[in-house]
Amino acid sequence: MSYIGATLSNLIHQTAFFNLTWGNYLMILVACFFLYLAIRHGYEPLLLVPIAFGMLLVNIYPDIILSAEASPNGQGGLLYYFYKLDELAILPSLIFMGVGAQTDFGPLIANPKSFLLGAAAQFGIFAAYFGAIALGFNSRRLQPSPSSAARTVLLPSSWLESSDRRLCSDRSPWRHIPT
Repeated sequence: MSYIGATLSNLIHQTAFFNLTWGNYLMILVACFFLYLAIRHGYEPLLLVPIAFGMLLVNIYPDIILSAEASPNGQGGLLYYFYKLDELAILPSLIFMGVGAQTDFGPLIANPKSFLLGAAAQFGIFAAYFGAIALGFNSRRLQPSPSSAARTVLLPSSWLESSDRRLCSDRSPWRHIPT
């Protein structure tokens, strides 16, 4: 009997619930509330269910967010791999495909003229993207670093002094000005 008791004690001590703080329990309650709102009342289930499960995962098992470098065995946690999928733009594509698969085409079939509005919107997105590439923008140059993103302001180049214009050598009419 002591073997079973020691095994159960070891199991309890290995679970995350033994080491949680009051903040973790509070966030678990918030996650359960989000699940309740999404499932019972139907409030934005496509947003609240994944958010709630992410909150549960992170607060029940904090090691799930470890990076591969910080992990003792060299393997990252589950959310580390989700981050990698997001960084490679695989996860957003899958999410938009899932949302697109749930689209109701009833209004489109009832009013085929609305198809032209949707097509024009899609054309505008692609035209803006390829126009930015043609002007010399690339995705790496447009992404600010996390530390500088909170400290920069976009201003039209016409607002800059002539002495500041020589500092801005790219072709963009908008300039990142540190604040």
